[in-house]
Amino acid sequence: MKKPDDNTGIVFEAFKKPGSRQPDFKGEVVVLKPGLYKMVGWRGFTKIDKKEYISFRLEHFVENPDTAK
Repeated sequence: MKKPDDNTGIVFEAFKKPGSRQPDFKGEVVVLKPGLYKMVGWRGFTKIDKKEYISFRLEHFVENPDTAK
């Protein structure tokens, strides 16, 4: 799988869920700087095997835009 673009990611349904404490989804994200982020997501399907996934984008949350650097 290719590396996600900055502040984006993708998650797939987890396989072999042996217990109820295991995650339902697994994936990865690239975050440019620490802090609080808003997240938006889209449901999609792979072209080859129609496997469902969720892609998402992170937007750095700024409480007061006037004080942002």
